[in-house]
Amino acid sequence: MGKRDLCGHEAPGFLRKGLSVMVQFNREKIEMTPLLEQVFKDIEPELKDRQIQFQKEISDNVGDIWGDKEKIKKLFNRLFHYTIKNIEEKGRMSVKLSGSEKYVRLEISGSNSESFSKKMNQIFNFFGDIKSDKTQDIQMWLSLLQDIIEVHKGKIWVEDELGEASKCILSLPRDLRKKIKIVIADDNPGICQTLKDILTEKEYLVDTVRNGYELVTYLRENNPKIVILDLMMPEKDGTEVFNIIRTIQQNIKIIIYTGFQRYENSFYARSAEKFLLKDANPEKLLEAIEELI
Repeated sequence: MGKRDLCGHEAPGFLRKGLSVMVQFNREKIEMTPLLEQVFKDIEPELKDRQIQFQKEISDNVGDIWGDKEKIKKLFNRLFHYTIKNIEEKGRMSVKLSGSEKYVRLEISGSNSESFSKKMNQIFNFFGDIKSDKTQDIQMWLSLLQDIIEVHKGKIWVEDELGEASKCILSLPRDLRKKIKIVIADDNPGICQTLKDILTEKEYLVDTVRNGYELVTYLRENNPKIVILDLMMPEKDGTEVFNIIRTIQQNIKIIIYTGFQRYENSFYARSAEKFLLKDANPEKLLEAIEELI
C-alpha cells in the first residue's frame, strides 16, 4: 500500500508558485452529514450523465467539525467532480464518511476504470505527467484544493490496494479553530459572565479579573492573546494599567470595552487595537476578536 501526501511540509515548487492564499477563514460549527448530502445532490446530474453507479456510506459517528463551511463544501464538490471525471461511463463510485474522536475521514473510490487509478495516483504524486488535461487547469485545481486543506490543517492522500482501484482519503480534524486565550477585565460581574458565555460558546479560552491589580497579576502568570479592558474599575482602573499591560506582554492585543463614549477619541482609544462601547451589539466584539487573531 502506498501513500502520497499532498499537504506535507515540503511541497513541490509548482504548488508554491502562484497560489492564492486564503486569508479569510470562518470558524463555525458544521454538521457534516447534511453538508455532504447537499453535495451529493449537487453531483447528481454529473453521475446521471455518465451513468455512474453511486454508493454512499455515512457513519453515525460523523458528528460536527469546526471550520469554514463554504470552503469545505467547495472542497468536497471539487474532489467529487474530479473523481466523476476520471471514472469511465457506467463505472462505479463509492463515498464513505466516518468519524473518530479527533478526526473526520472521507474515502472516495472509483472502479471499472484503469484511468481513474492512474489519474488519482498522478495527481496526488504532485502533478505527474497528465497529458489529457490542460496543465493550467490542473494546477488551478490543485492550488485551490491545497489552500482549503492546509487552512483546515487536513491531509489528503491516495492508497493503492492490490487488485483494487485507488482510494482517495481526506482527513480533517474536528476542531479547526485556534485556541485563543482571552482575559476580560471588568468589575461588573454580569458583564463578565455574559461576555464569558458568548466567547466560551465560540470556544475561546476565557478568564476574568475584576480590576487593574488583578489584571497585572494575571498577565505576569498567564499569556493571553487579547485583553478586553474596561476603563472604569475600582481600586486600579483601566486607564492606570493601560501602559503597564504592554510592558508585561508586548504583543498582547487590547480591546477597550467601555460604557463611556467620552473616551472614543482619547489616547486609549487611539492606542488600543479596538475601541467598543458596551451598548454595542455583541457581534461587534466577536468581529473585533476575529480581526485581531
